[in-house]
This record gives sequence, structure tokens and C-alpha cells, in this order.
Amino acid sequence: MTALTSMLQKGERVELYLRRLFESFGYKKYRMSKFENYDLYAENKSFLKNESIITFHDLSGKLMALKPDVTLSIVKNAKGASAEKYYYVDKVFRLQSQNREYREIAQMGLEYIGPIGLFETAEVVSLALESLSAIERDYVLEFSHMGFVEGLLAGEGVTGELREQVLTALSQKNVDEITLLCSRAGLSSEQVERVAALATLGGSYAETLAKARGISRTLETKAALSELGVLFELLDELKLSSNLRLDFSITNSVDYYNGLIFNGYVEGLPRAVLSGGRYDNLLRRFGRSTSAIGFALYLDEVERALREPKDYDVDYLILHEEGEDSAGLFRACRKLIDQGYTVTALRKRPEGLRCKKICRFQDGVLKEETVC
Repeated sequence: MTALTSMLQKGERVELYLRRLFESFGYKKYRMSKFENYDLYAENKSFLKNESIITFHDLSGKLMALKPDVTLSIVKNAKGASAEKYYYVDKVFRLQSQNREYREIAQMGLEYIGPIGLFETAEVVSLALESLSAIERDYVLEFSHMGFVEGLLAGEGVTGELREQVLTALSQKNVDEITLLCSRAGLSSEQVERVAALATLGGSYAETLAKARGISRTLETKAALSELGVLFELLDELKLSSNLRLDFSITNSVDYYNGLIFNGYVEGLPRAVLSGGRYDNLLRRFGRSTSAIGFALYLDEVERALREPKDYDVDYLILHEEGEDSAGLFRACRKLIDQGYTVTALRKRPEGLRCKKICRFQDGVLKEETVC
């Protein structure tokens, strides 16, 4: 680790490491404006985590928006090549449900746009796993598959408004609500049991996959489970399966996500720090017939996980008087900084400043005075 790298906060070092990691797999940094035409988001509100968007008129009178999402902009502005690989470090602006205030949220993520097979899926998943492991050694990546969820619901006759209600209850793991909704709709007890089972179908990958096969009745569900099984076998062969879980209560926008979806968690935080999945349906909205998969890492959550308690604001406080040798003072500060210490040189100690050591620079010499 270089002296410069050692001075970075842990979260900053993680971001730097992931930039290099993504670039080593051929992902190019995507740069975009903070603004987009409002129509882009108005036409795709169901893809957004929150429909409230900050808007303004530019000088020409066009309605613009502070971007609430990066993926939409990438898909809109992608070049249309046979395969495109992007990563980004950017900020989005979203309304927080807790306090109803808009917040600037830092994100980092990657998107693969092009033909997707087992290799491409495994590559993106492996990068998601390595992103989580860079944050915290104790982590888990939970998978679901919209093909399995949608196939099971359709196969049991859960359609229309009932489908929307069941998906909402499923995301809340509300077995009683699912049971009530399906019973009222006239489903048989066996059908109700299979649909309600989705809410509790979670745990270790291999065991949950076996249970899911027990309630699979359609070609769609069997195809989804086959895909999950093949993916697990490959990741297991690559020694990447120990932190994987299945949880079929995970749902994303079914209008856009059509296959594998996943959330990542690290020890000590209740919310996901990473989420992603396959979103071919979004590309169809933009007239593209290819596929796409990616994920976003929520850097604000990552900072919480990596926040290191500090006993001191600075390692060294160097006191000096007017008229002292400025070049000598600078060299003394720089020598300590090059050794990895944090240093502030002031004429007077600020009230409340916590420091490991106080030194005084006098007559060209740095003398330690006291320990704070």
C-alpha cells in the first residue's frame, strides 16, 4: 500500500479497488450528466425505486430532471454495439420514504449489455461477490428468479390485480395475506399452499432449490430452476458458492426484470448494500432485442459498514509562531505525513481538537510538548 493510498478512508480504498477490478474485466467508465429529459423517467416510472423526481425547466423551457437512476441513462445512451460493458461511480437524487426529503445518494455499479449466457451471468455475479467481500468478509448474496416467481403465479391462475397484490405481499413475506388473497380468489387449497410457499422459500442455495423443484409445475418455472442450478454448479466449481442464498420473496419490477435478481448484504447493516439482476424487458422498451444484466452498490451504505471509530481528529498538532522558518515547518510536516500520519500546523490549539501528540516548531526544531 502506498503512502497516498494509506491516507484514504477505507471506503475510498474499496472504491479504488473496485474501479481497478471492473476495468480489469473490460468494463469502461461511463460518464453522464446530472440531468436528463424528464420524459425518460416519466415513461419508465415503474422501473424506479421511487416515482418522485426533482424537475426544473432549462433556459429553452424543456422540462429536465435530476437523475434518480443511472441504468436508464446508460440504456438510453448505449452505442448499440454487439456487447457493451460499463461501470460507473455517480450520484442519484431520490426521495427518502422515512423523512420525505430528497437525498443525494452515491452509487457504484456495472452494466453488461449484449448476449447473455452462463459465462456472462457468472462474470457479473462473481464481480458482485467480490464487491461484497471487499467491504466485509461476512457477507451474503441472495438470489431469486423472476421467471420462477412469474411462472408459478401464472401457472396457479394468479393474474391481473390479484397478481399485483400477491407480489406486494410476497415482498413483505406476508404468508397470511397471500393465503387470504388467493383463497378469496377461489384458488384450491393446493394452489394456495404453493403460492404462499414462495414467501417462506428461502435459505441455503441447494436446499431451497430442491424445495422449489417440489412446487414447480410449469415449463417457465422448470427453466428458471435449471438456470439457477447450472449457475450454482459453476460458482461452486469456482469456489464462489459459500456465501450464496436463495430467497424467492425477493421481487423487483416485473415490468423490467425477467430473470435472475439478487441483493447483497454485509454484517452489521440491515439493508442491502447491493442489488441487481437481468433486465431484458427494459431494453425492449428502448427498441433493443439484446439482453442486459448488472448491479448497483450503494456507497452510502458501504460507508456505514466501513466507518472506523476514531479516537483522534489528527495524529500531530504542530504549534508555531509568526516569523518561524516556513520552509522548515513545511518540511517537518511533510516528513510526518510521508510516514502515514495526519498533521495540522496551527498557531493556537483549537478548542475540542483531539490529537495524539502536540509538538512545537521553534528555532527550526520540532519538539514534542505533551500527549493530548
